[in-house]
Amino acid sequence: MRCPKWEGCNAPACPLSRDEGLNVPTLKGERVCLWLREGMKPGGFDRMPADISHVVRKVLPLILVEGGAYLRSKLNTAAKSGSKRTRFASSTAQA
Repeated sequence: MRCPKWEGCNAPACPLSRDEGLNVPTLKGERVCLWLREGMKPGGFDRMPADISHVVRKVLPLILVEGGAYLRSKLNTAAKSGSKRTRFASSTAQA
């Protein structure tokens, strides 16, 4: 499956990548996948395309156990903030 954000993302840990996927460490300062961050938020899976949601639901628990400290920290911080997807949808609807 190809991520719709693939061209501009650059997050090393990608749940949709068939290559190295989640086995790549995320170093301090590197981007964290939008879909992983969104999956941490209340209702996050509902804001994803169904095929992406299915994959992220499977890998997110593994990342929270086996992922590096920086990645886990960023995901836990994301869980406490609002959704960029919701904010983007709201701002484009008002424009």
